[in-house]
Amino acid sequence: MGVLHPVPAPGLLPVMIKHILDLGAQNILMPVIDTAEQAEAAVRAVRYPPRGDRGIGPALARSARWNRR
Repeated sequence: MGVLHPVPAPGLLPVMIKHILDLGAQNILMPVIDTAEQAEAAVRAVRYPPRGDRGIGPALARSARWNRR
């Protein structure tokens, strides 16, 4: 059996968290979270709407242009 290792996030930056998840990470090790607002921001970064802010727009935009000349 494999072990799922946590990938450390370099900060509470939603764009970095999205990249980590897009690369296939199953577990993210978040930096120190001191406030409820920071915890809520971290949760929003990993969830899709309507409960979060994570989107799939850039991936779809790239794939929509595939094979165009």
